[in-house]
Amino acid sequence: HVERDGERIFSNAVVVARFVGTVSIGATAVFQCMNLMLTCAWTMFLVSSLHRHDIRNYMRQFLVILEQKEEVPVTIRHLHRLEHTVGHRLRRSNSTLGGVIRALLAFYG
Repeated sequence: HVERDGERIFSNAVVVARFVGTVSIGATAVFQCMNLMLTCAWTMFLVSSLHRHDIRNYMRQFLVILEQKEEVPVTIRHLHRLEHTVGHRLRRSNSTLGGVIRALLAFYG
């Protein structure tokens, strides 16, 4: 309580209103911070899962091409096309998710 010359400056109603305002704003801020952390963690989990899935598919297709036992130039052409396609998908997903991450930072930042 704030006092001046032994008398309280604010009434109990003002003190209670300040307390309720502080608690309600504080709870909202804590909820927003937790929401931001969970969103960031979920986004990172999703991105890493998608990249892992792409790499696994790449390796699976790579092994299928090697097991076909075709001529070397045909195998190299298939592998080059596969590498080019996977590289393009990873670059595109990185640029798309980069935009999403920048938007999240701008919104929450």
